[in-house]
Formats: sequence, C-alpha cells, structure tokens
Amino acid sequence: LDRYFVLGGSASGADLETTPEVWHLARQFAKKCREKGKTLPSTDLLIAACARVHQCEIEHVDSDFEKLAEVV
Repeated sequence: LDRYFVLGGSASGADLETTPEVWHLARQFAKKCREKGKTLPSTDLLIAACARVHQCEIEHVDSDFEKLAEVV
C-alpha cells in the first residue's frame, strides 16, 4: 500500500497549491528521471514538486519517492 503525508513547512496542515512553478518542477523531475532511465508515476512527481516548492517534507511508504530522491 503506497501512502504519503506532507509534513512541516509553511503550509503544514493546509492544502498545497499546484502553482505553475510546481508543474514546471514536476516536469523537470520527470525529465531528470527519464535521463537516468527511471519512469515514475506523474502523481508522485507532482507531490514531490509541490512539497519542494512549499518547503515541506514527505513522509512515505513508497519506493518511487526513494527512486526520485536518488535523481533530484
């Protein structure tokens, strides 16, 4: 079962907005992953980008986030 929680940061406990900056960063994450031969779900890329932009940490039980951490 894959689960994640976004922790801390300026938006702790709030919905995080998917701004144009978030979408751009998610695309950059996807590009870097493809260059390294990794394909990750777009939802995970978007969650990671959103957390990065809003300066939050992700607590997860999902190996895709581990793969992403190796690349970005």
